[in-house]
Amino acid sequence: MQFKKATTKSLAYKVWNRANRQHPDDCWEWMGHIGRTGYGILKHEGRPQLAHRLVFQLAGRDLPPDMCACHTCDNRKCINPNHLFVGSSTDNNRDRDSKGRQAKGERGGRAKLTEKQVIEIRQRQSNGEKIASLSREFGVSWAAIKFVVNGTNWRCV
Repeated sequence: MQFKKATTKSLAYKVWNRANRQHPDDCWEWMGHIGRTGYGILKHEGRPQLAHRLVFQLAGRDLPPDMCACHTCDNRKCINPNHLFVGSSTDNNRDRDSKGRQAKGERGGRAKLTEKQVIEIRQRQSNGEKIASLSREFGVSWAAIKFVVNGTNWRCV
């Protein structure tokens, strides 16, 4: 794969000087700014951009704005173009789900219950306990308990 030659202050210079490129087959980890999502960020053309998306430009590959630069290696800091492929958001989500990287249950950032509590709620409700009393005890809404009981939420348990 041919890369554009780096000149001072060029995009190639900014990207490759912030990459730990050891071996062509290894992940090339971004050594610059890392955003909240764990991806490398570089200010280019007056705005912050994802480093792994910019690599497509350097590699001469087309990446339409509505498409994702997906990682085969699942390393968010990696900018090795050999580890990146073009895919839709749906493709990226399927890849994530097939590899078990979807945040489910307690790993979900907004979970208010634990798996142990979900199991207990289901058992107690099946034994006749009212949803309203479970709601008060566990400090969540009536709807949250209902969704746990009927399997709308916490399907993974």
